[in-house]
Amino acid sequence: MRQAAVAILIALVLVAPAGCLSGIAMVTLVAASPSVCGDSVALGDVPGGLNARASDGTTIRLDRTQLTHAAAIIEIGARTPGVGRAGVRIALMAALTESSLRMLANPSAHPESANLPNDGNGGDHDSLGLFQMRPSTGWGTVAELMNHDYQARAFFGGPNGPNHGSPRGLLDIPSWQQLPPGEAAQAVEVSAYPDRYTRFEPVANTVIDALTADHPAPDREGLATEDPVNSFGCAATEAAPPAGVGGQLVDDPTSSGQITARTAYVLALVRQRFPAASWSCWSPRPGTQSEHPLGRACDGTFGNPIGVPATGNALALGQQVTNWLQANAQKLGVEYLIWQGRIWSLARADEGWRPYGGGGMHDPASVTGGHYDHCHFTARSN
Repeated sequence: MRQAAVAILIALVLVAPAGCLSGIAMVTLVAASPSVCGDSVALGDVPGGLNARASDGTTIRLDRTQLTHAAAIIEIGARTPGVGRAGVRIALMAALTESSLRMLANPSAHPESANLPNDGNGGDHDSLGLFQMRPSTGWGTVAELMNHDYQARAFFGGPNGPNHGSPRGLLDIPSWQQLPPGEAAQAVEVSAYPDRYTRFEPVANTVIDALTADHPAPDREGLATEDPVNSFGCAATEAAPPAGVGGQLVDDPTSSGQITARTAYVLALVRQRFPAASWSCWSPRPGTQSEHPLGRACDGTFGNPIGVPATGNALALGQQVTNWLQANAQKLGVEYLIWQGRIWSLARADEGWRPYGGGGMHDPASVTGGHYDHCHFTARSN
């Protein structure tokens, strides 16, 4: 594989003194695995202001300070596997709702917070910062929660989050991608007013569009990044299948059977990209209409055994793999995917993820039949 590096470039304008920037600074993040990254993704300068319209028609005016915090959330999302544009949108909806994208101190509950860089005072219980996280419920210390990078990392959570699933960040919520964005935000925030977040979804979209490119960043071979909308992150550099790769059978590296050359190509790429996943492809399955005996299908697990639902780190990795396969389905010839009780097919991509009915072969209510323990992909036949 060619060696390449990715840099996520974002202009951050911070208004606080020491420990923060007081002008426009260009932050470059180099991916940990340069061999699987494509060209840089430019997120651009933070504008002086932005008007956006909420779902109720209200115009929301965001200033440079608020947009700087939004840029920090996007930047953290860019280097958090499995977040993508959808996760960043949810985080922005939550921060817009909880604090209007302002770093709020809380002198009455935490006097020391007033001495840390802030954009004003809040007063809800002992809540602090952009996402109004509470030290008393385990989100972090006062100093940590008065830092927008830390708050974004805590909100996203997952295997690399600071709280290791307690309290739960977005990536710790099972099947968060299947929830409406407002419900996903509420699942993290656990607010007494759960219906507030949806109002800010169009505002979050406007902010993302203003600060980033509004399409997937392709790598130099044309493969999209892991999120089908915009992952803000690192893309694989492998090419599409070479001419002639299609339905001819080759040895299956996961069994004693054979799979198509196209399936083998997809398998090799996904193994290279996500080495922690385990795959099983060919199997006889007599009396079924499964594509496994035809060598066109593979099932992946992510640290969990078959029969045990993917949760925590396994769920986050499984979603990351699924996102990547979906984003690159047309290029690689992936016909459909099944994951977490849902099915997505290239032929019906405009319908998004649909409830999975079992295909006449499986019980969709069971862990394995509903694919809650593994991700399935089927490659096209030629």
